[in-house]
Amino acid sequence: MYLGKSCQSKISYFAILCLILFTSCSELETEIVQKDAADPAWNSGPERFIQRELSGDISIHPFYDLVPFSSKFDNGINFFPLFSSSDHAFYDFNLSSGKVFARHRFCPRKDIWKKHGGKLIKSNFTYGIVPRLLDQIGMPQNILVFGNSDLYNNLSKSIAESHRVRVVGGVLEQFCKEYPCSTSNKWISRLVLIAVDMNDKEFSDVRDIPALKEKVDWKYARTFLENLQGGTKSNGNVRPAYRVIGEIDPKRSLDTAVKKGHLFRFKEMMSLKKGCHKLYDHIWNSVSLVREGKGKYKTFSKFFADFHPEFGKQYRNCSKLVAGSTLNSNIERFWFFSFLNAFFEMENAGYIYQCTRLVWKRNLVNPFSGKRSIDPSKNFNHCTDSGLDYAFEMAPVMLKGISTSGRSYSKFIEYDSESYGGHQRVFSWTRWTGKEYQCLDDKGDKVTSVKGLFPSDIVWRRFYKKNINRSLLIK
Repeated sequence: MYLGKSCQSKISYFAILCLILFTSCSELETEIVQKDAADPAWNSGPERFIQRELSGDISIHPFYDLVPFSSKFDNGINFFPLFSSSDHAFYDFNLSSGKVFARHRFCPRKDIWKKHGGKLIKSNFTYGIVPRLLDQIGMPQNILVFGNSDLYNNLSKSIAESHRVRVVGGVLEQFCKEYPCSTSNKWISRLVLIAVDMNDKEFSDVRDIPALKEKVDWKYARTFLENLQGGTKSNGNVRPAYRVIGEIDPKRSLDTAVKKGHLFRFKEMMSLKKGCHKLYDHIWNSVSLVREGKGKYKTFSKFFADFHPEFGKQYRNCSKLVAGSTLNSNIERFWFFSFLNAFFEMENAGYIYQCTRLVWKRNLVNPFSGKRSIDPSKNFNHCTDSGLDYAFEMAPVMLKGISTSGRSYSKFIEYDSESYGGHQRVFSWTRWTGKEYQCLDDKGDKVTSVKGLFPSDIVWRRFYKKNINRSLLIK
């Protein structure tokens, strides 16, 4: 097995609340150091896996190369900022590539919950992630930082450096995946840490959220967070999709983040990378032998029928956490894994490819068992090379179609070149919730930003070499 059990786990609001109210906090492992420049340890190794900047320098991965150094003495922790109160866009982080990218620009808008009377324009906090720490749903742990805005407002998006802050509490951000979420168990919960900058004298005496409220407009900050990622479009209206509930004390916030999330230790992190690299090499070497007519598998379909049930879950985890190839080392290999990732992103979006019918179709969840109607790992025994070629060719096209449905989907970002973008070479699939973030121009018309979901000049290199009547494959 190339990769162990997934560290992703979901936890409900009630489970988190019970943990906070009825259990005692155990002490966090403590390391106190001053901020230090990161070395590109994550991108060390074989050249085929090394991410490089345009300058040729090895890229620093902010999530893996920076270190959190949590402290039980002062509740301190390091964080990597994504956007601040001066930014005009919502910047997020792609875990696989280690790059910052823009989701959407900010614009004056009203509270989707209709509780805040004024307009929401920009944040009054700095939004970031904690290095090496995944939250309860397997995403980088988010943190809101107040204070020292002059520093964070002038940081470059391309510089990977951490900053020391003090955690003063936490809140639960809840997400409604499919409207309506009429019961509380349909809301997906994640902890968001609240902190202040240790070097800002104005916040030197702030140790908890009640004290923070005396320094900042907490109601605006909370409302901004609830509106940050948009809402669900339903019957022509946009409904709330995010809400913020509860306030958690500082010690238990940090303890909960580590206990109920996943904190990568260095050895584990390097073991993860090594295992994923081994899996990627196994896949690439196997398909290369298929193309040469050598090795165990004579056809790609036979290889895939064995690969998916044996390594599908491991690959799904690896593709999220570790890049499979780099564009600068092997172009063909890079785009092969990009298509392979698109295939798995279709499955993540709730679709299944039926080889016998040559179609992608919805793979609904059984409400009683909580499992998909069709087990993907048992689905490829009757596939042919031509049928799988079509599956891979259509995966990016299908993802584009899903992007207009309001459901979660994935989008491939090459260079984040929007006027408000981070201007970094992402070259990776990124997850999107499908929620609507509306901006209106002076005439009241909706302003949208349309990015291509996959480069149109990139095509899947087929394994079936004969010419195919494409009309026979479209059902």
